[in-house]
Amino acid sequence: MFRSGSRRSRSTLSGSLIMGSVCPLVRVSSNDDHESEPAKRFPPLMDHVRLTRAAPCRTSGRANPRRRLSMHGLSSTGVFHAFRLGPGQNLTEGLRRVFDASGAGAMAVVMGVGSLTDVVIRHANRPEGTAYRGHFEITALAGTLDARTQHLHLTIADGEGRAFGGHLMPQGSAVFTTAEIVVLALPGLVFNRQPCPRSGHDELVVSRRG
Repeated sequence: MFRSGSRRSRSTLSGSLIMGSVCPLVRVSSNDDHESEPAKRFPPLMDHVRLTRAAPCRTSGRANPRRRLSMHGLSSTGVFHAFRLGPGQNLTEGLRRVFDASGAGAMAVVMGVGSLTDVVIRHANRPEGTAYRGHFEITALAGTLDARTQHLHLTIADGEGRAFGGHLMPQGSAVFTTAEIVVLALPGLVFNRQPCPRSGHDELVVSRRG
């Protein structure tokens, strides 16, 4: 978060972040014909957003080189879907079924809580996943889904309260008692993956739905 008037640096922001009020990139639609009250209070959606840090930062009385931070994105209306997975169901497969049923070209996982018995996680900079068996609480779940695949990150805690996480692999991830999940379908966008020469992996590409 950028803070105006910080002792260490002062930032001039232009775009959707103005004096601490945020213009959302996503407006949530409902099944009602009328627009919700929260949506009326927000400014119009913007196809492209640029945040600019223009003021020089000062350290020990000397100005650092001018720095510029830019961010571009595409906006879409969105529809929330809330659902529960029961004991023995696969977490990734459940998310895939909801994505397919939504008819959207892009989906984001907003939150997830619950418990797992089996889970396969690929930790940072590891080529393969590590399988865990036991009883684990889901403390965080986030990611994106497209028509072909998904990119999901999971944090879990064991019976001693030790938390760990990483990239959720599609195999495993069996629900223990429940998994309560909320996702956001973005019907105006399409997510896909394309090779990135810088990272060496297939990375997210966001485009408008034709």
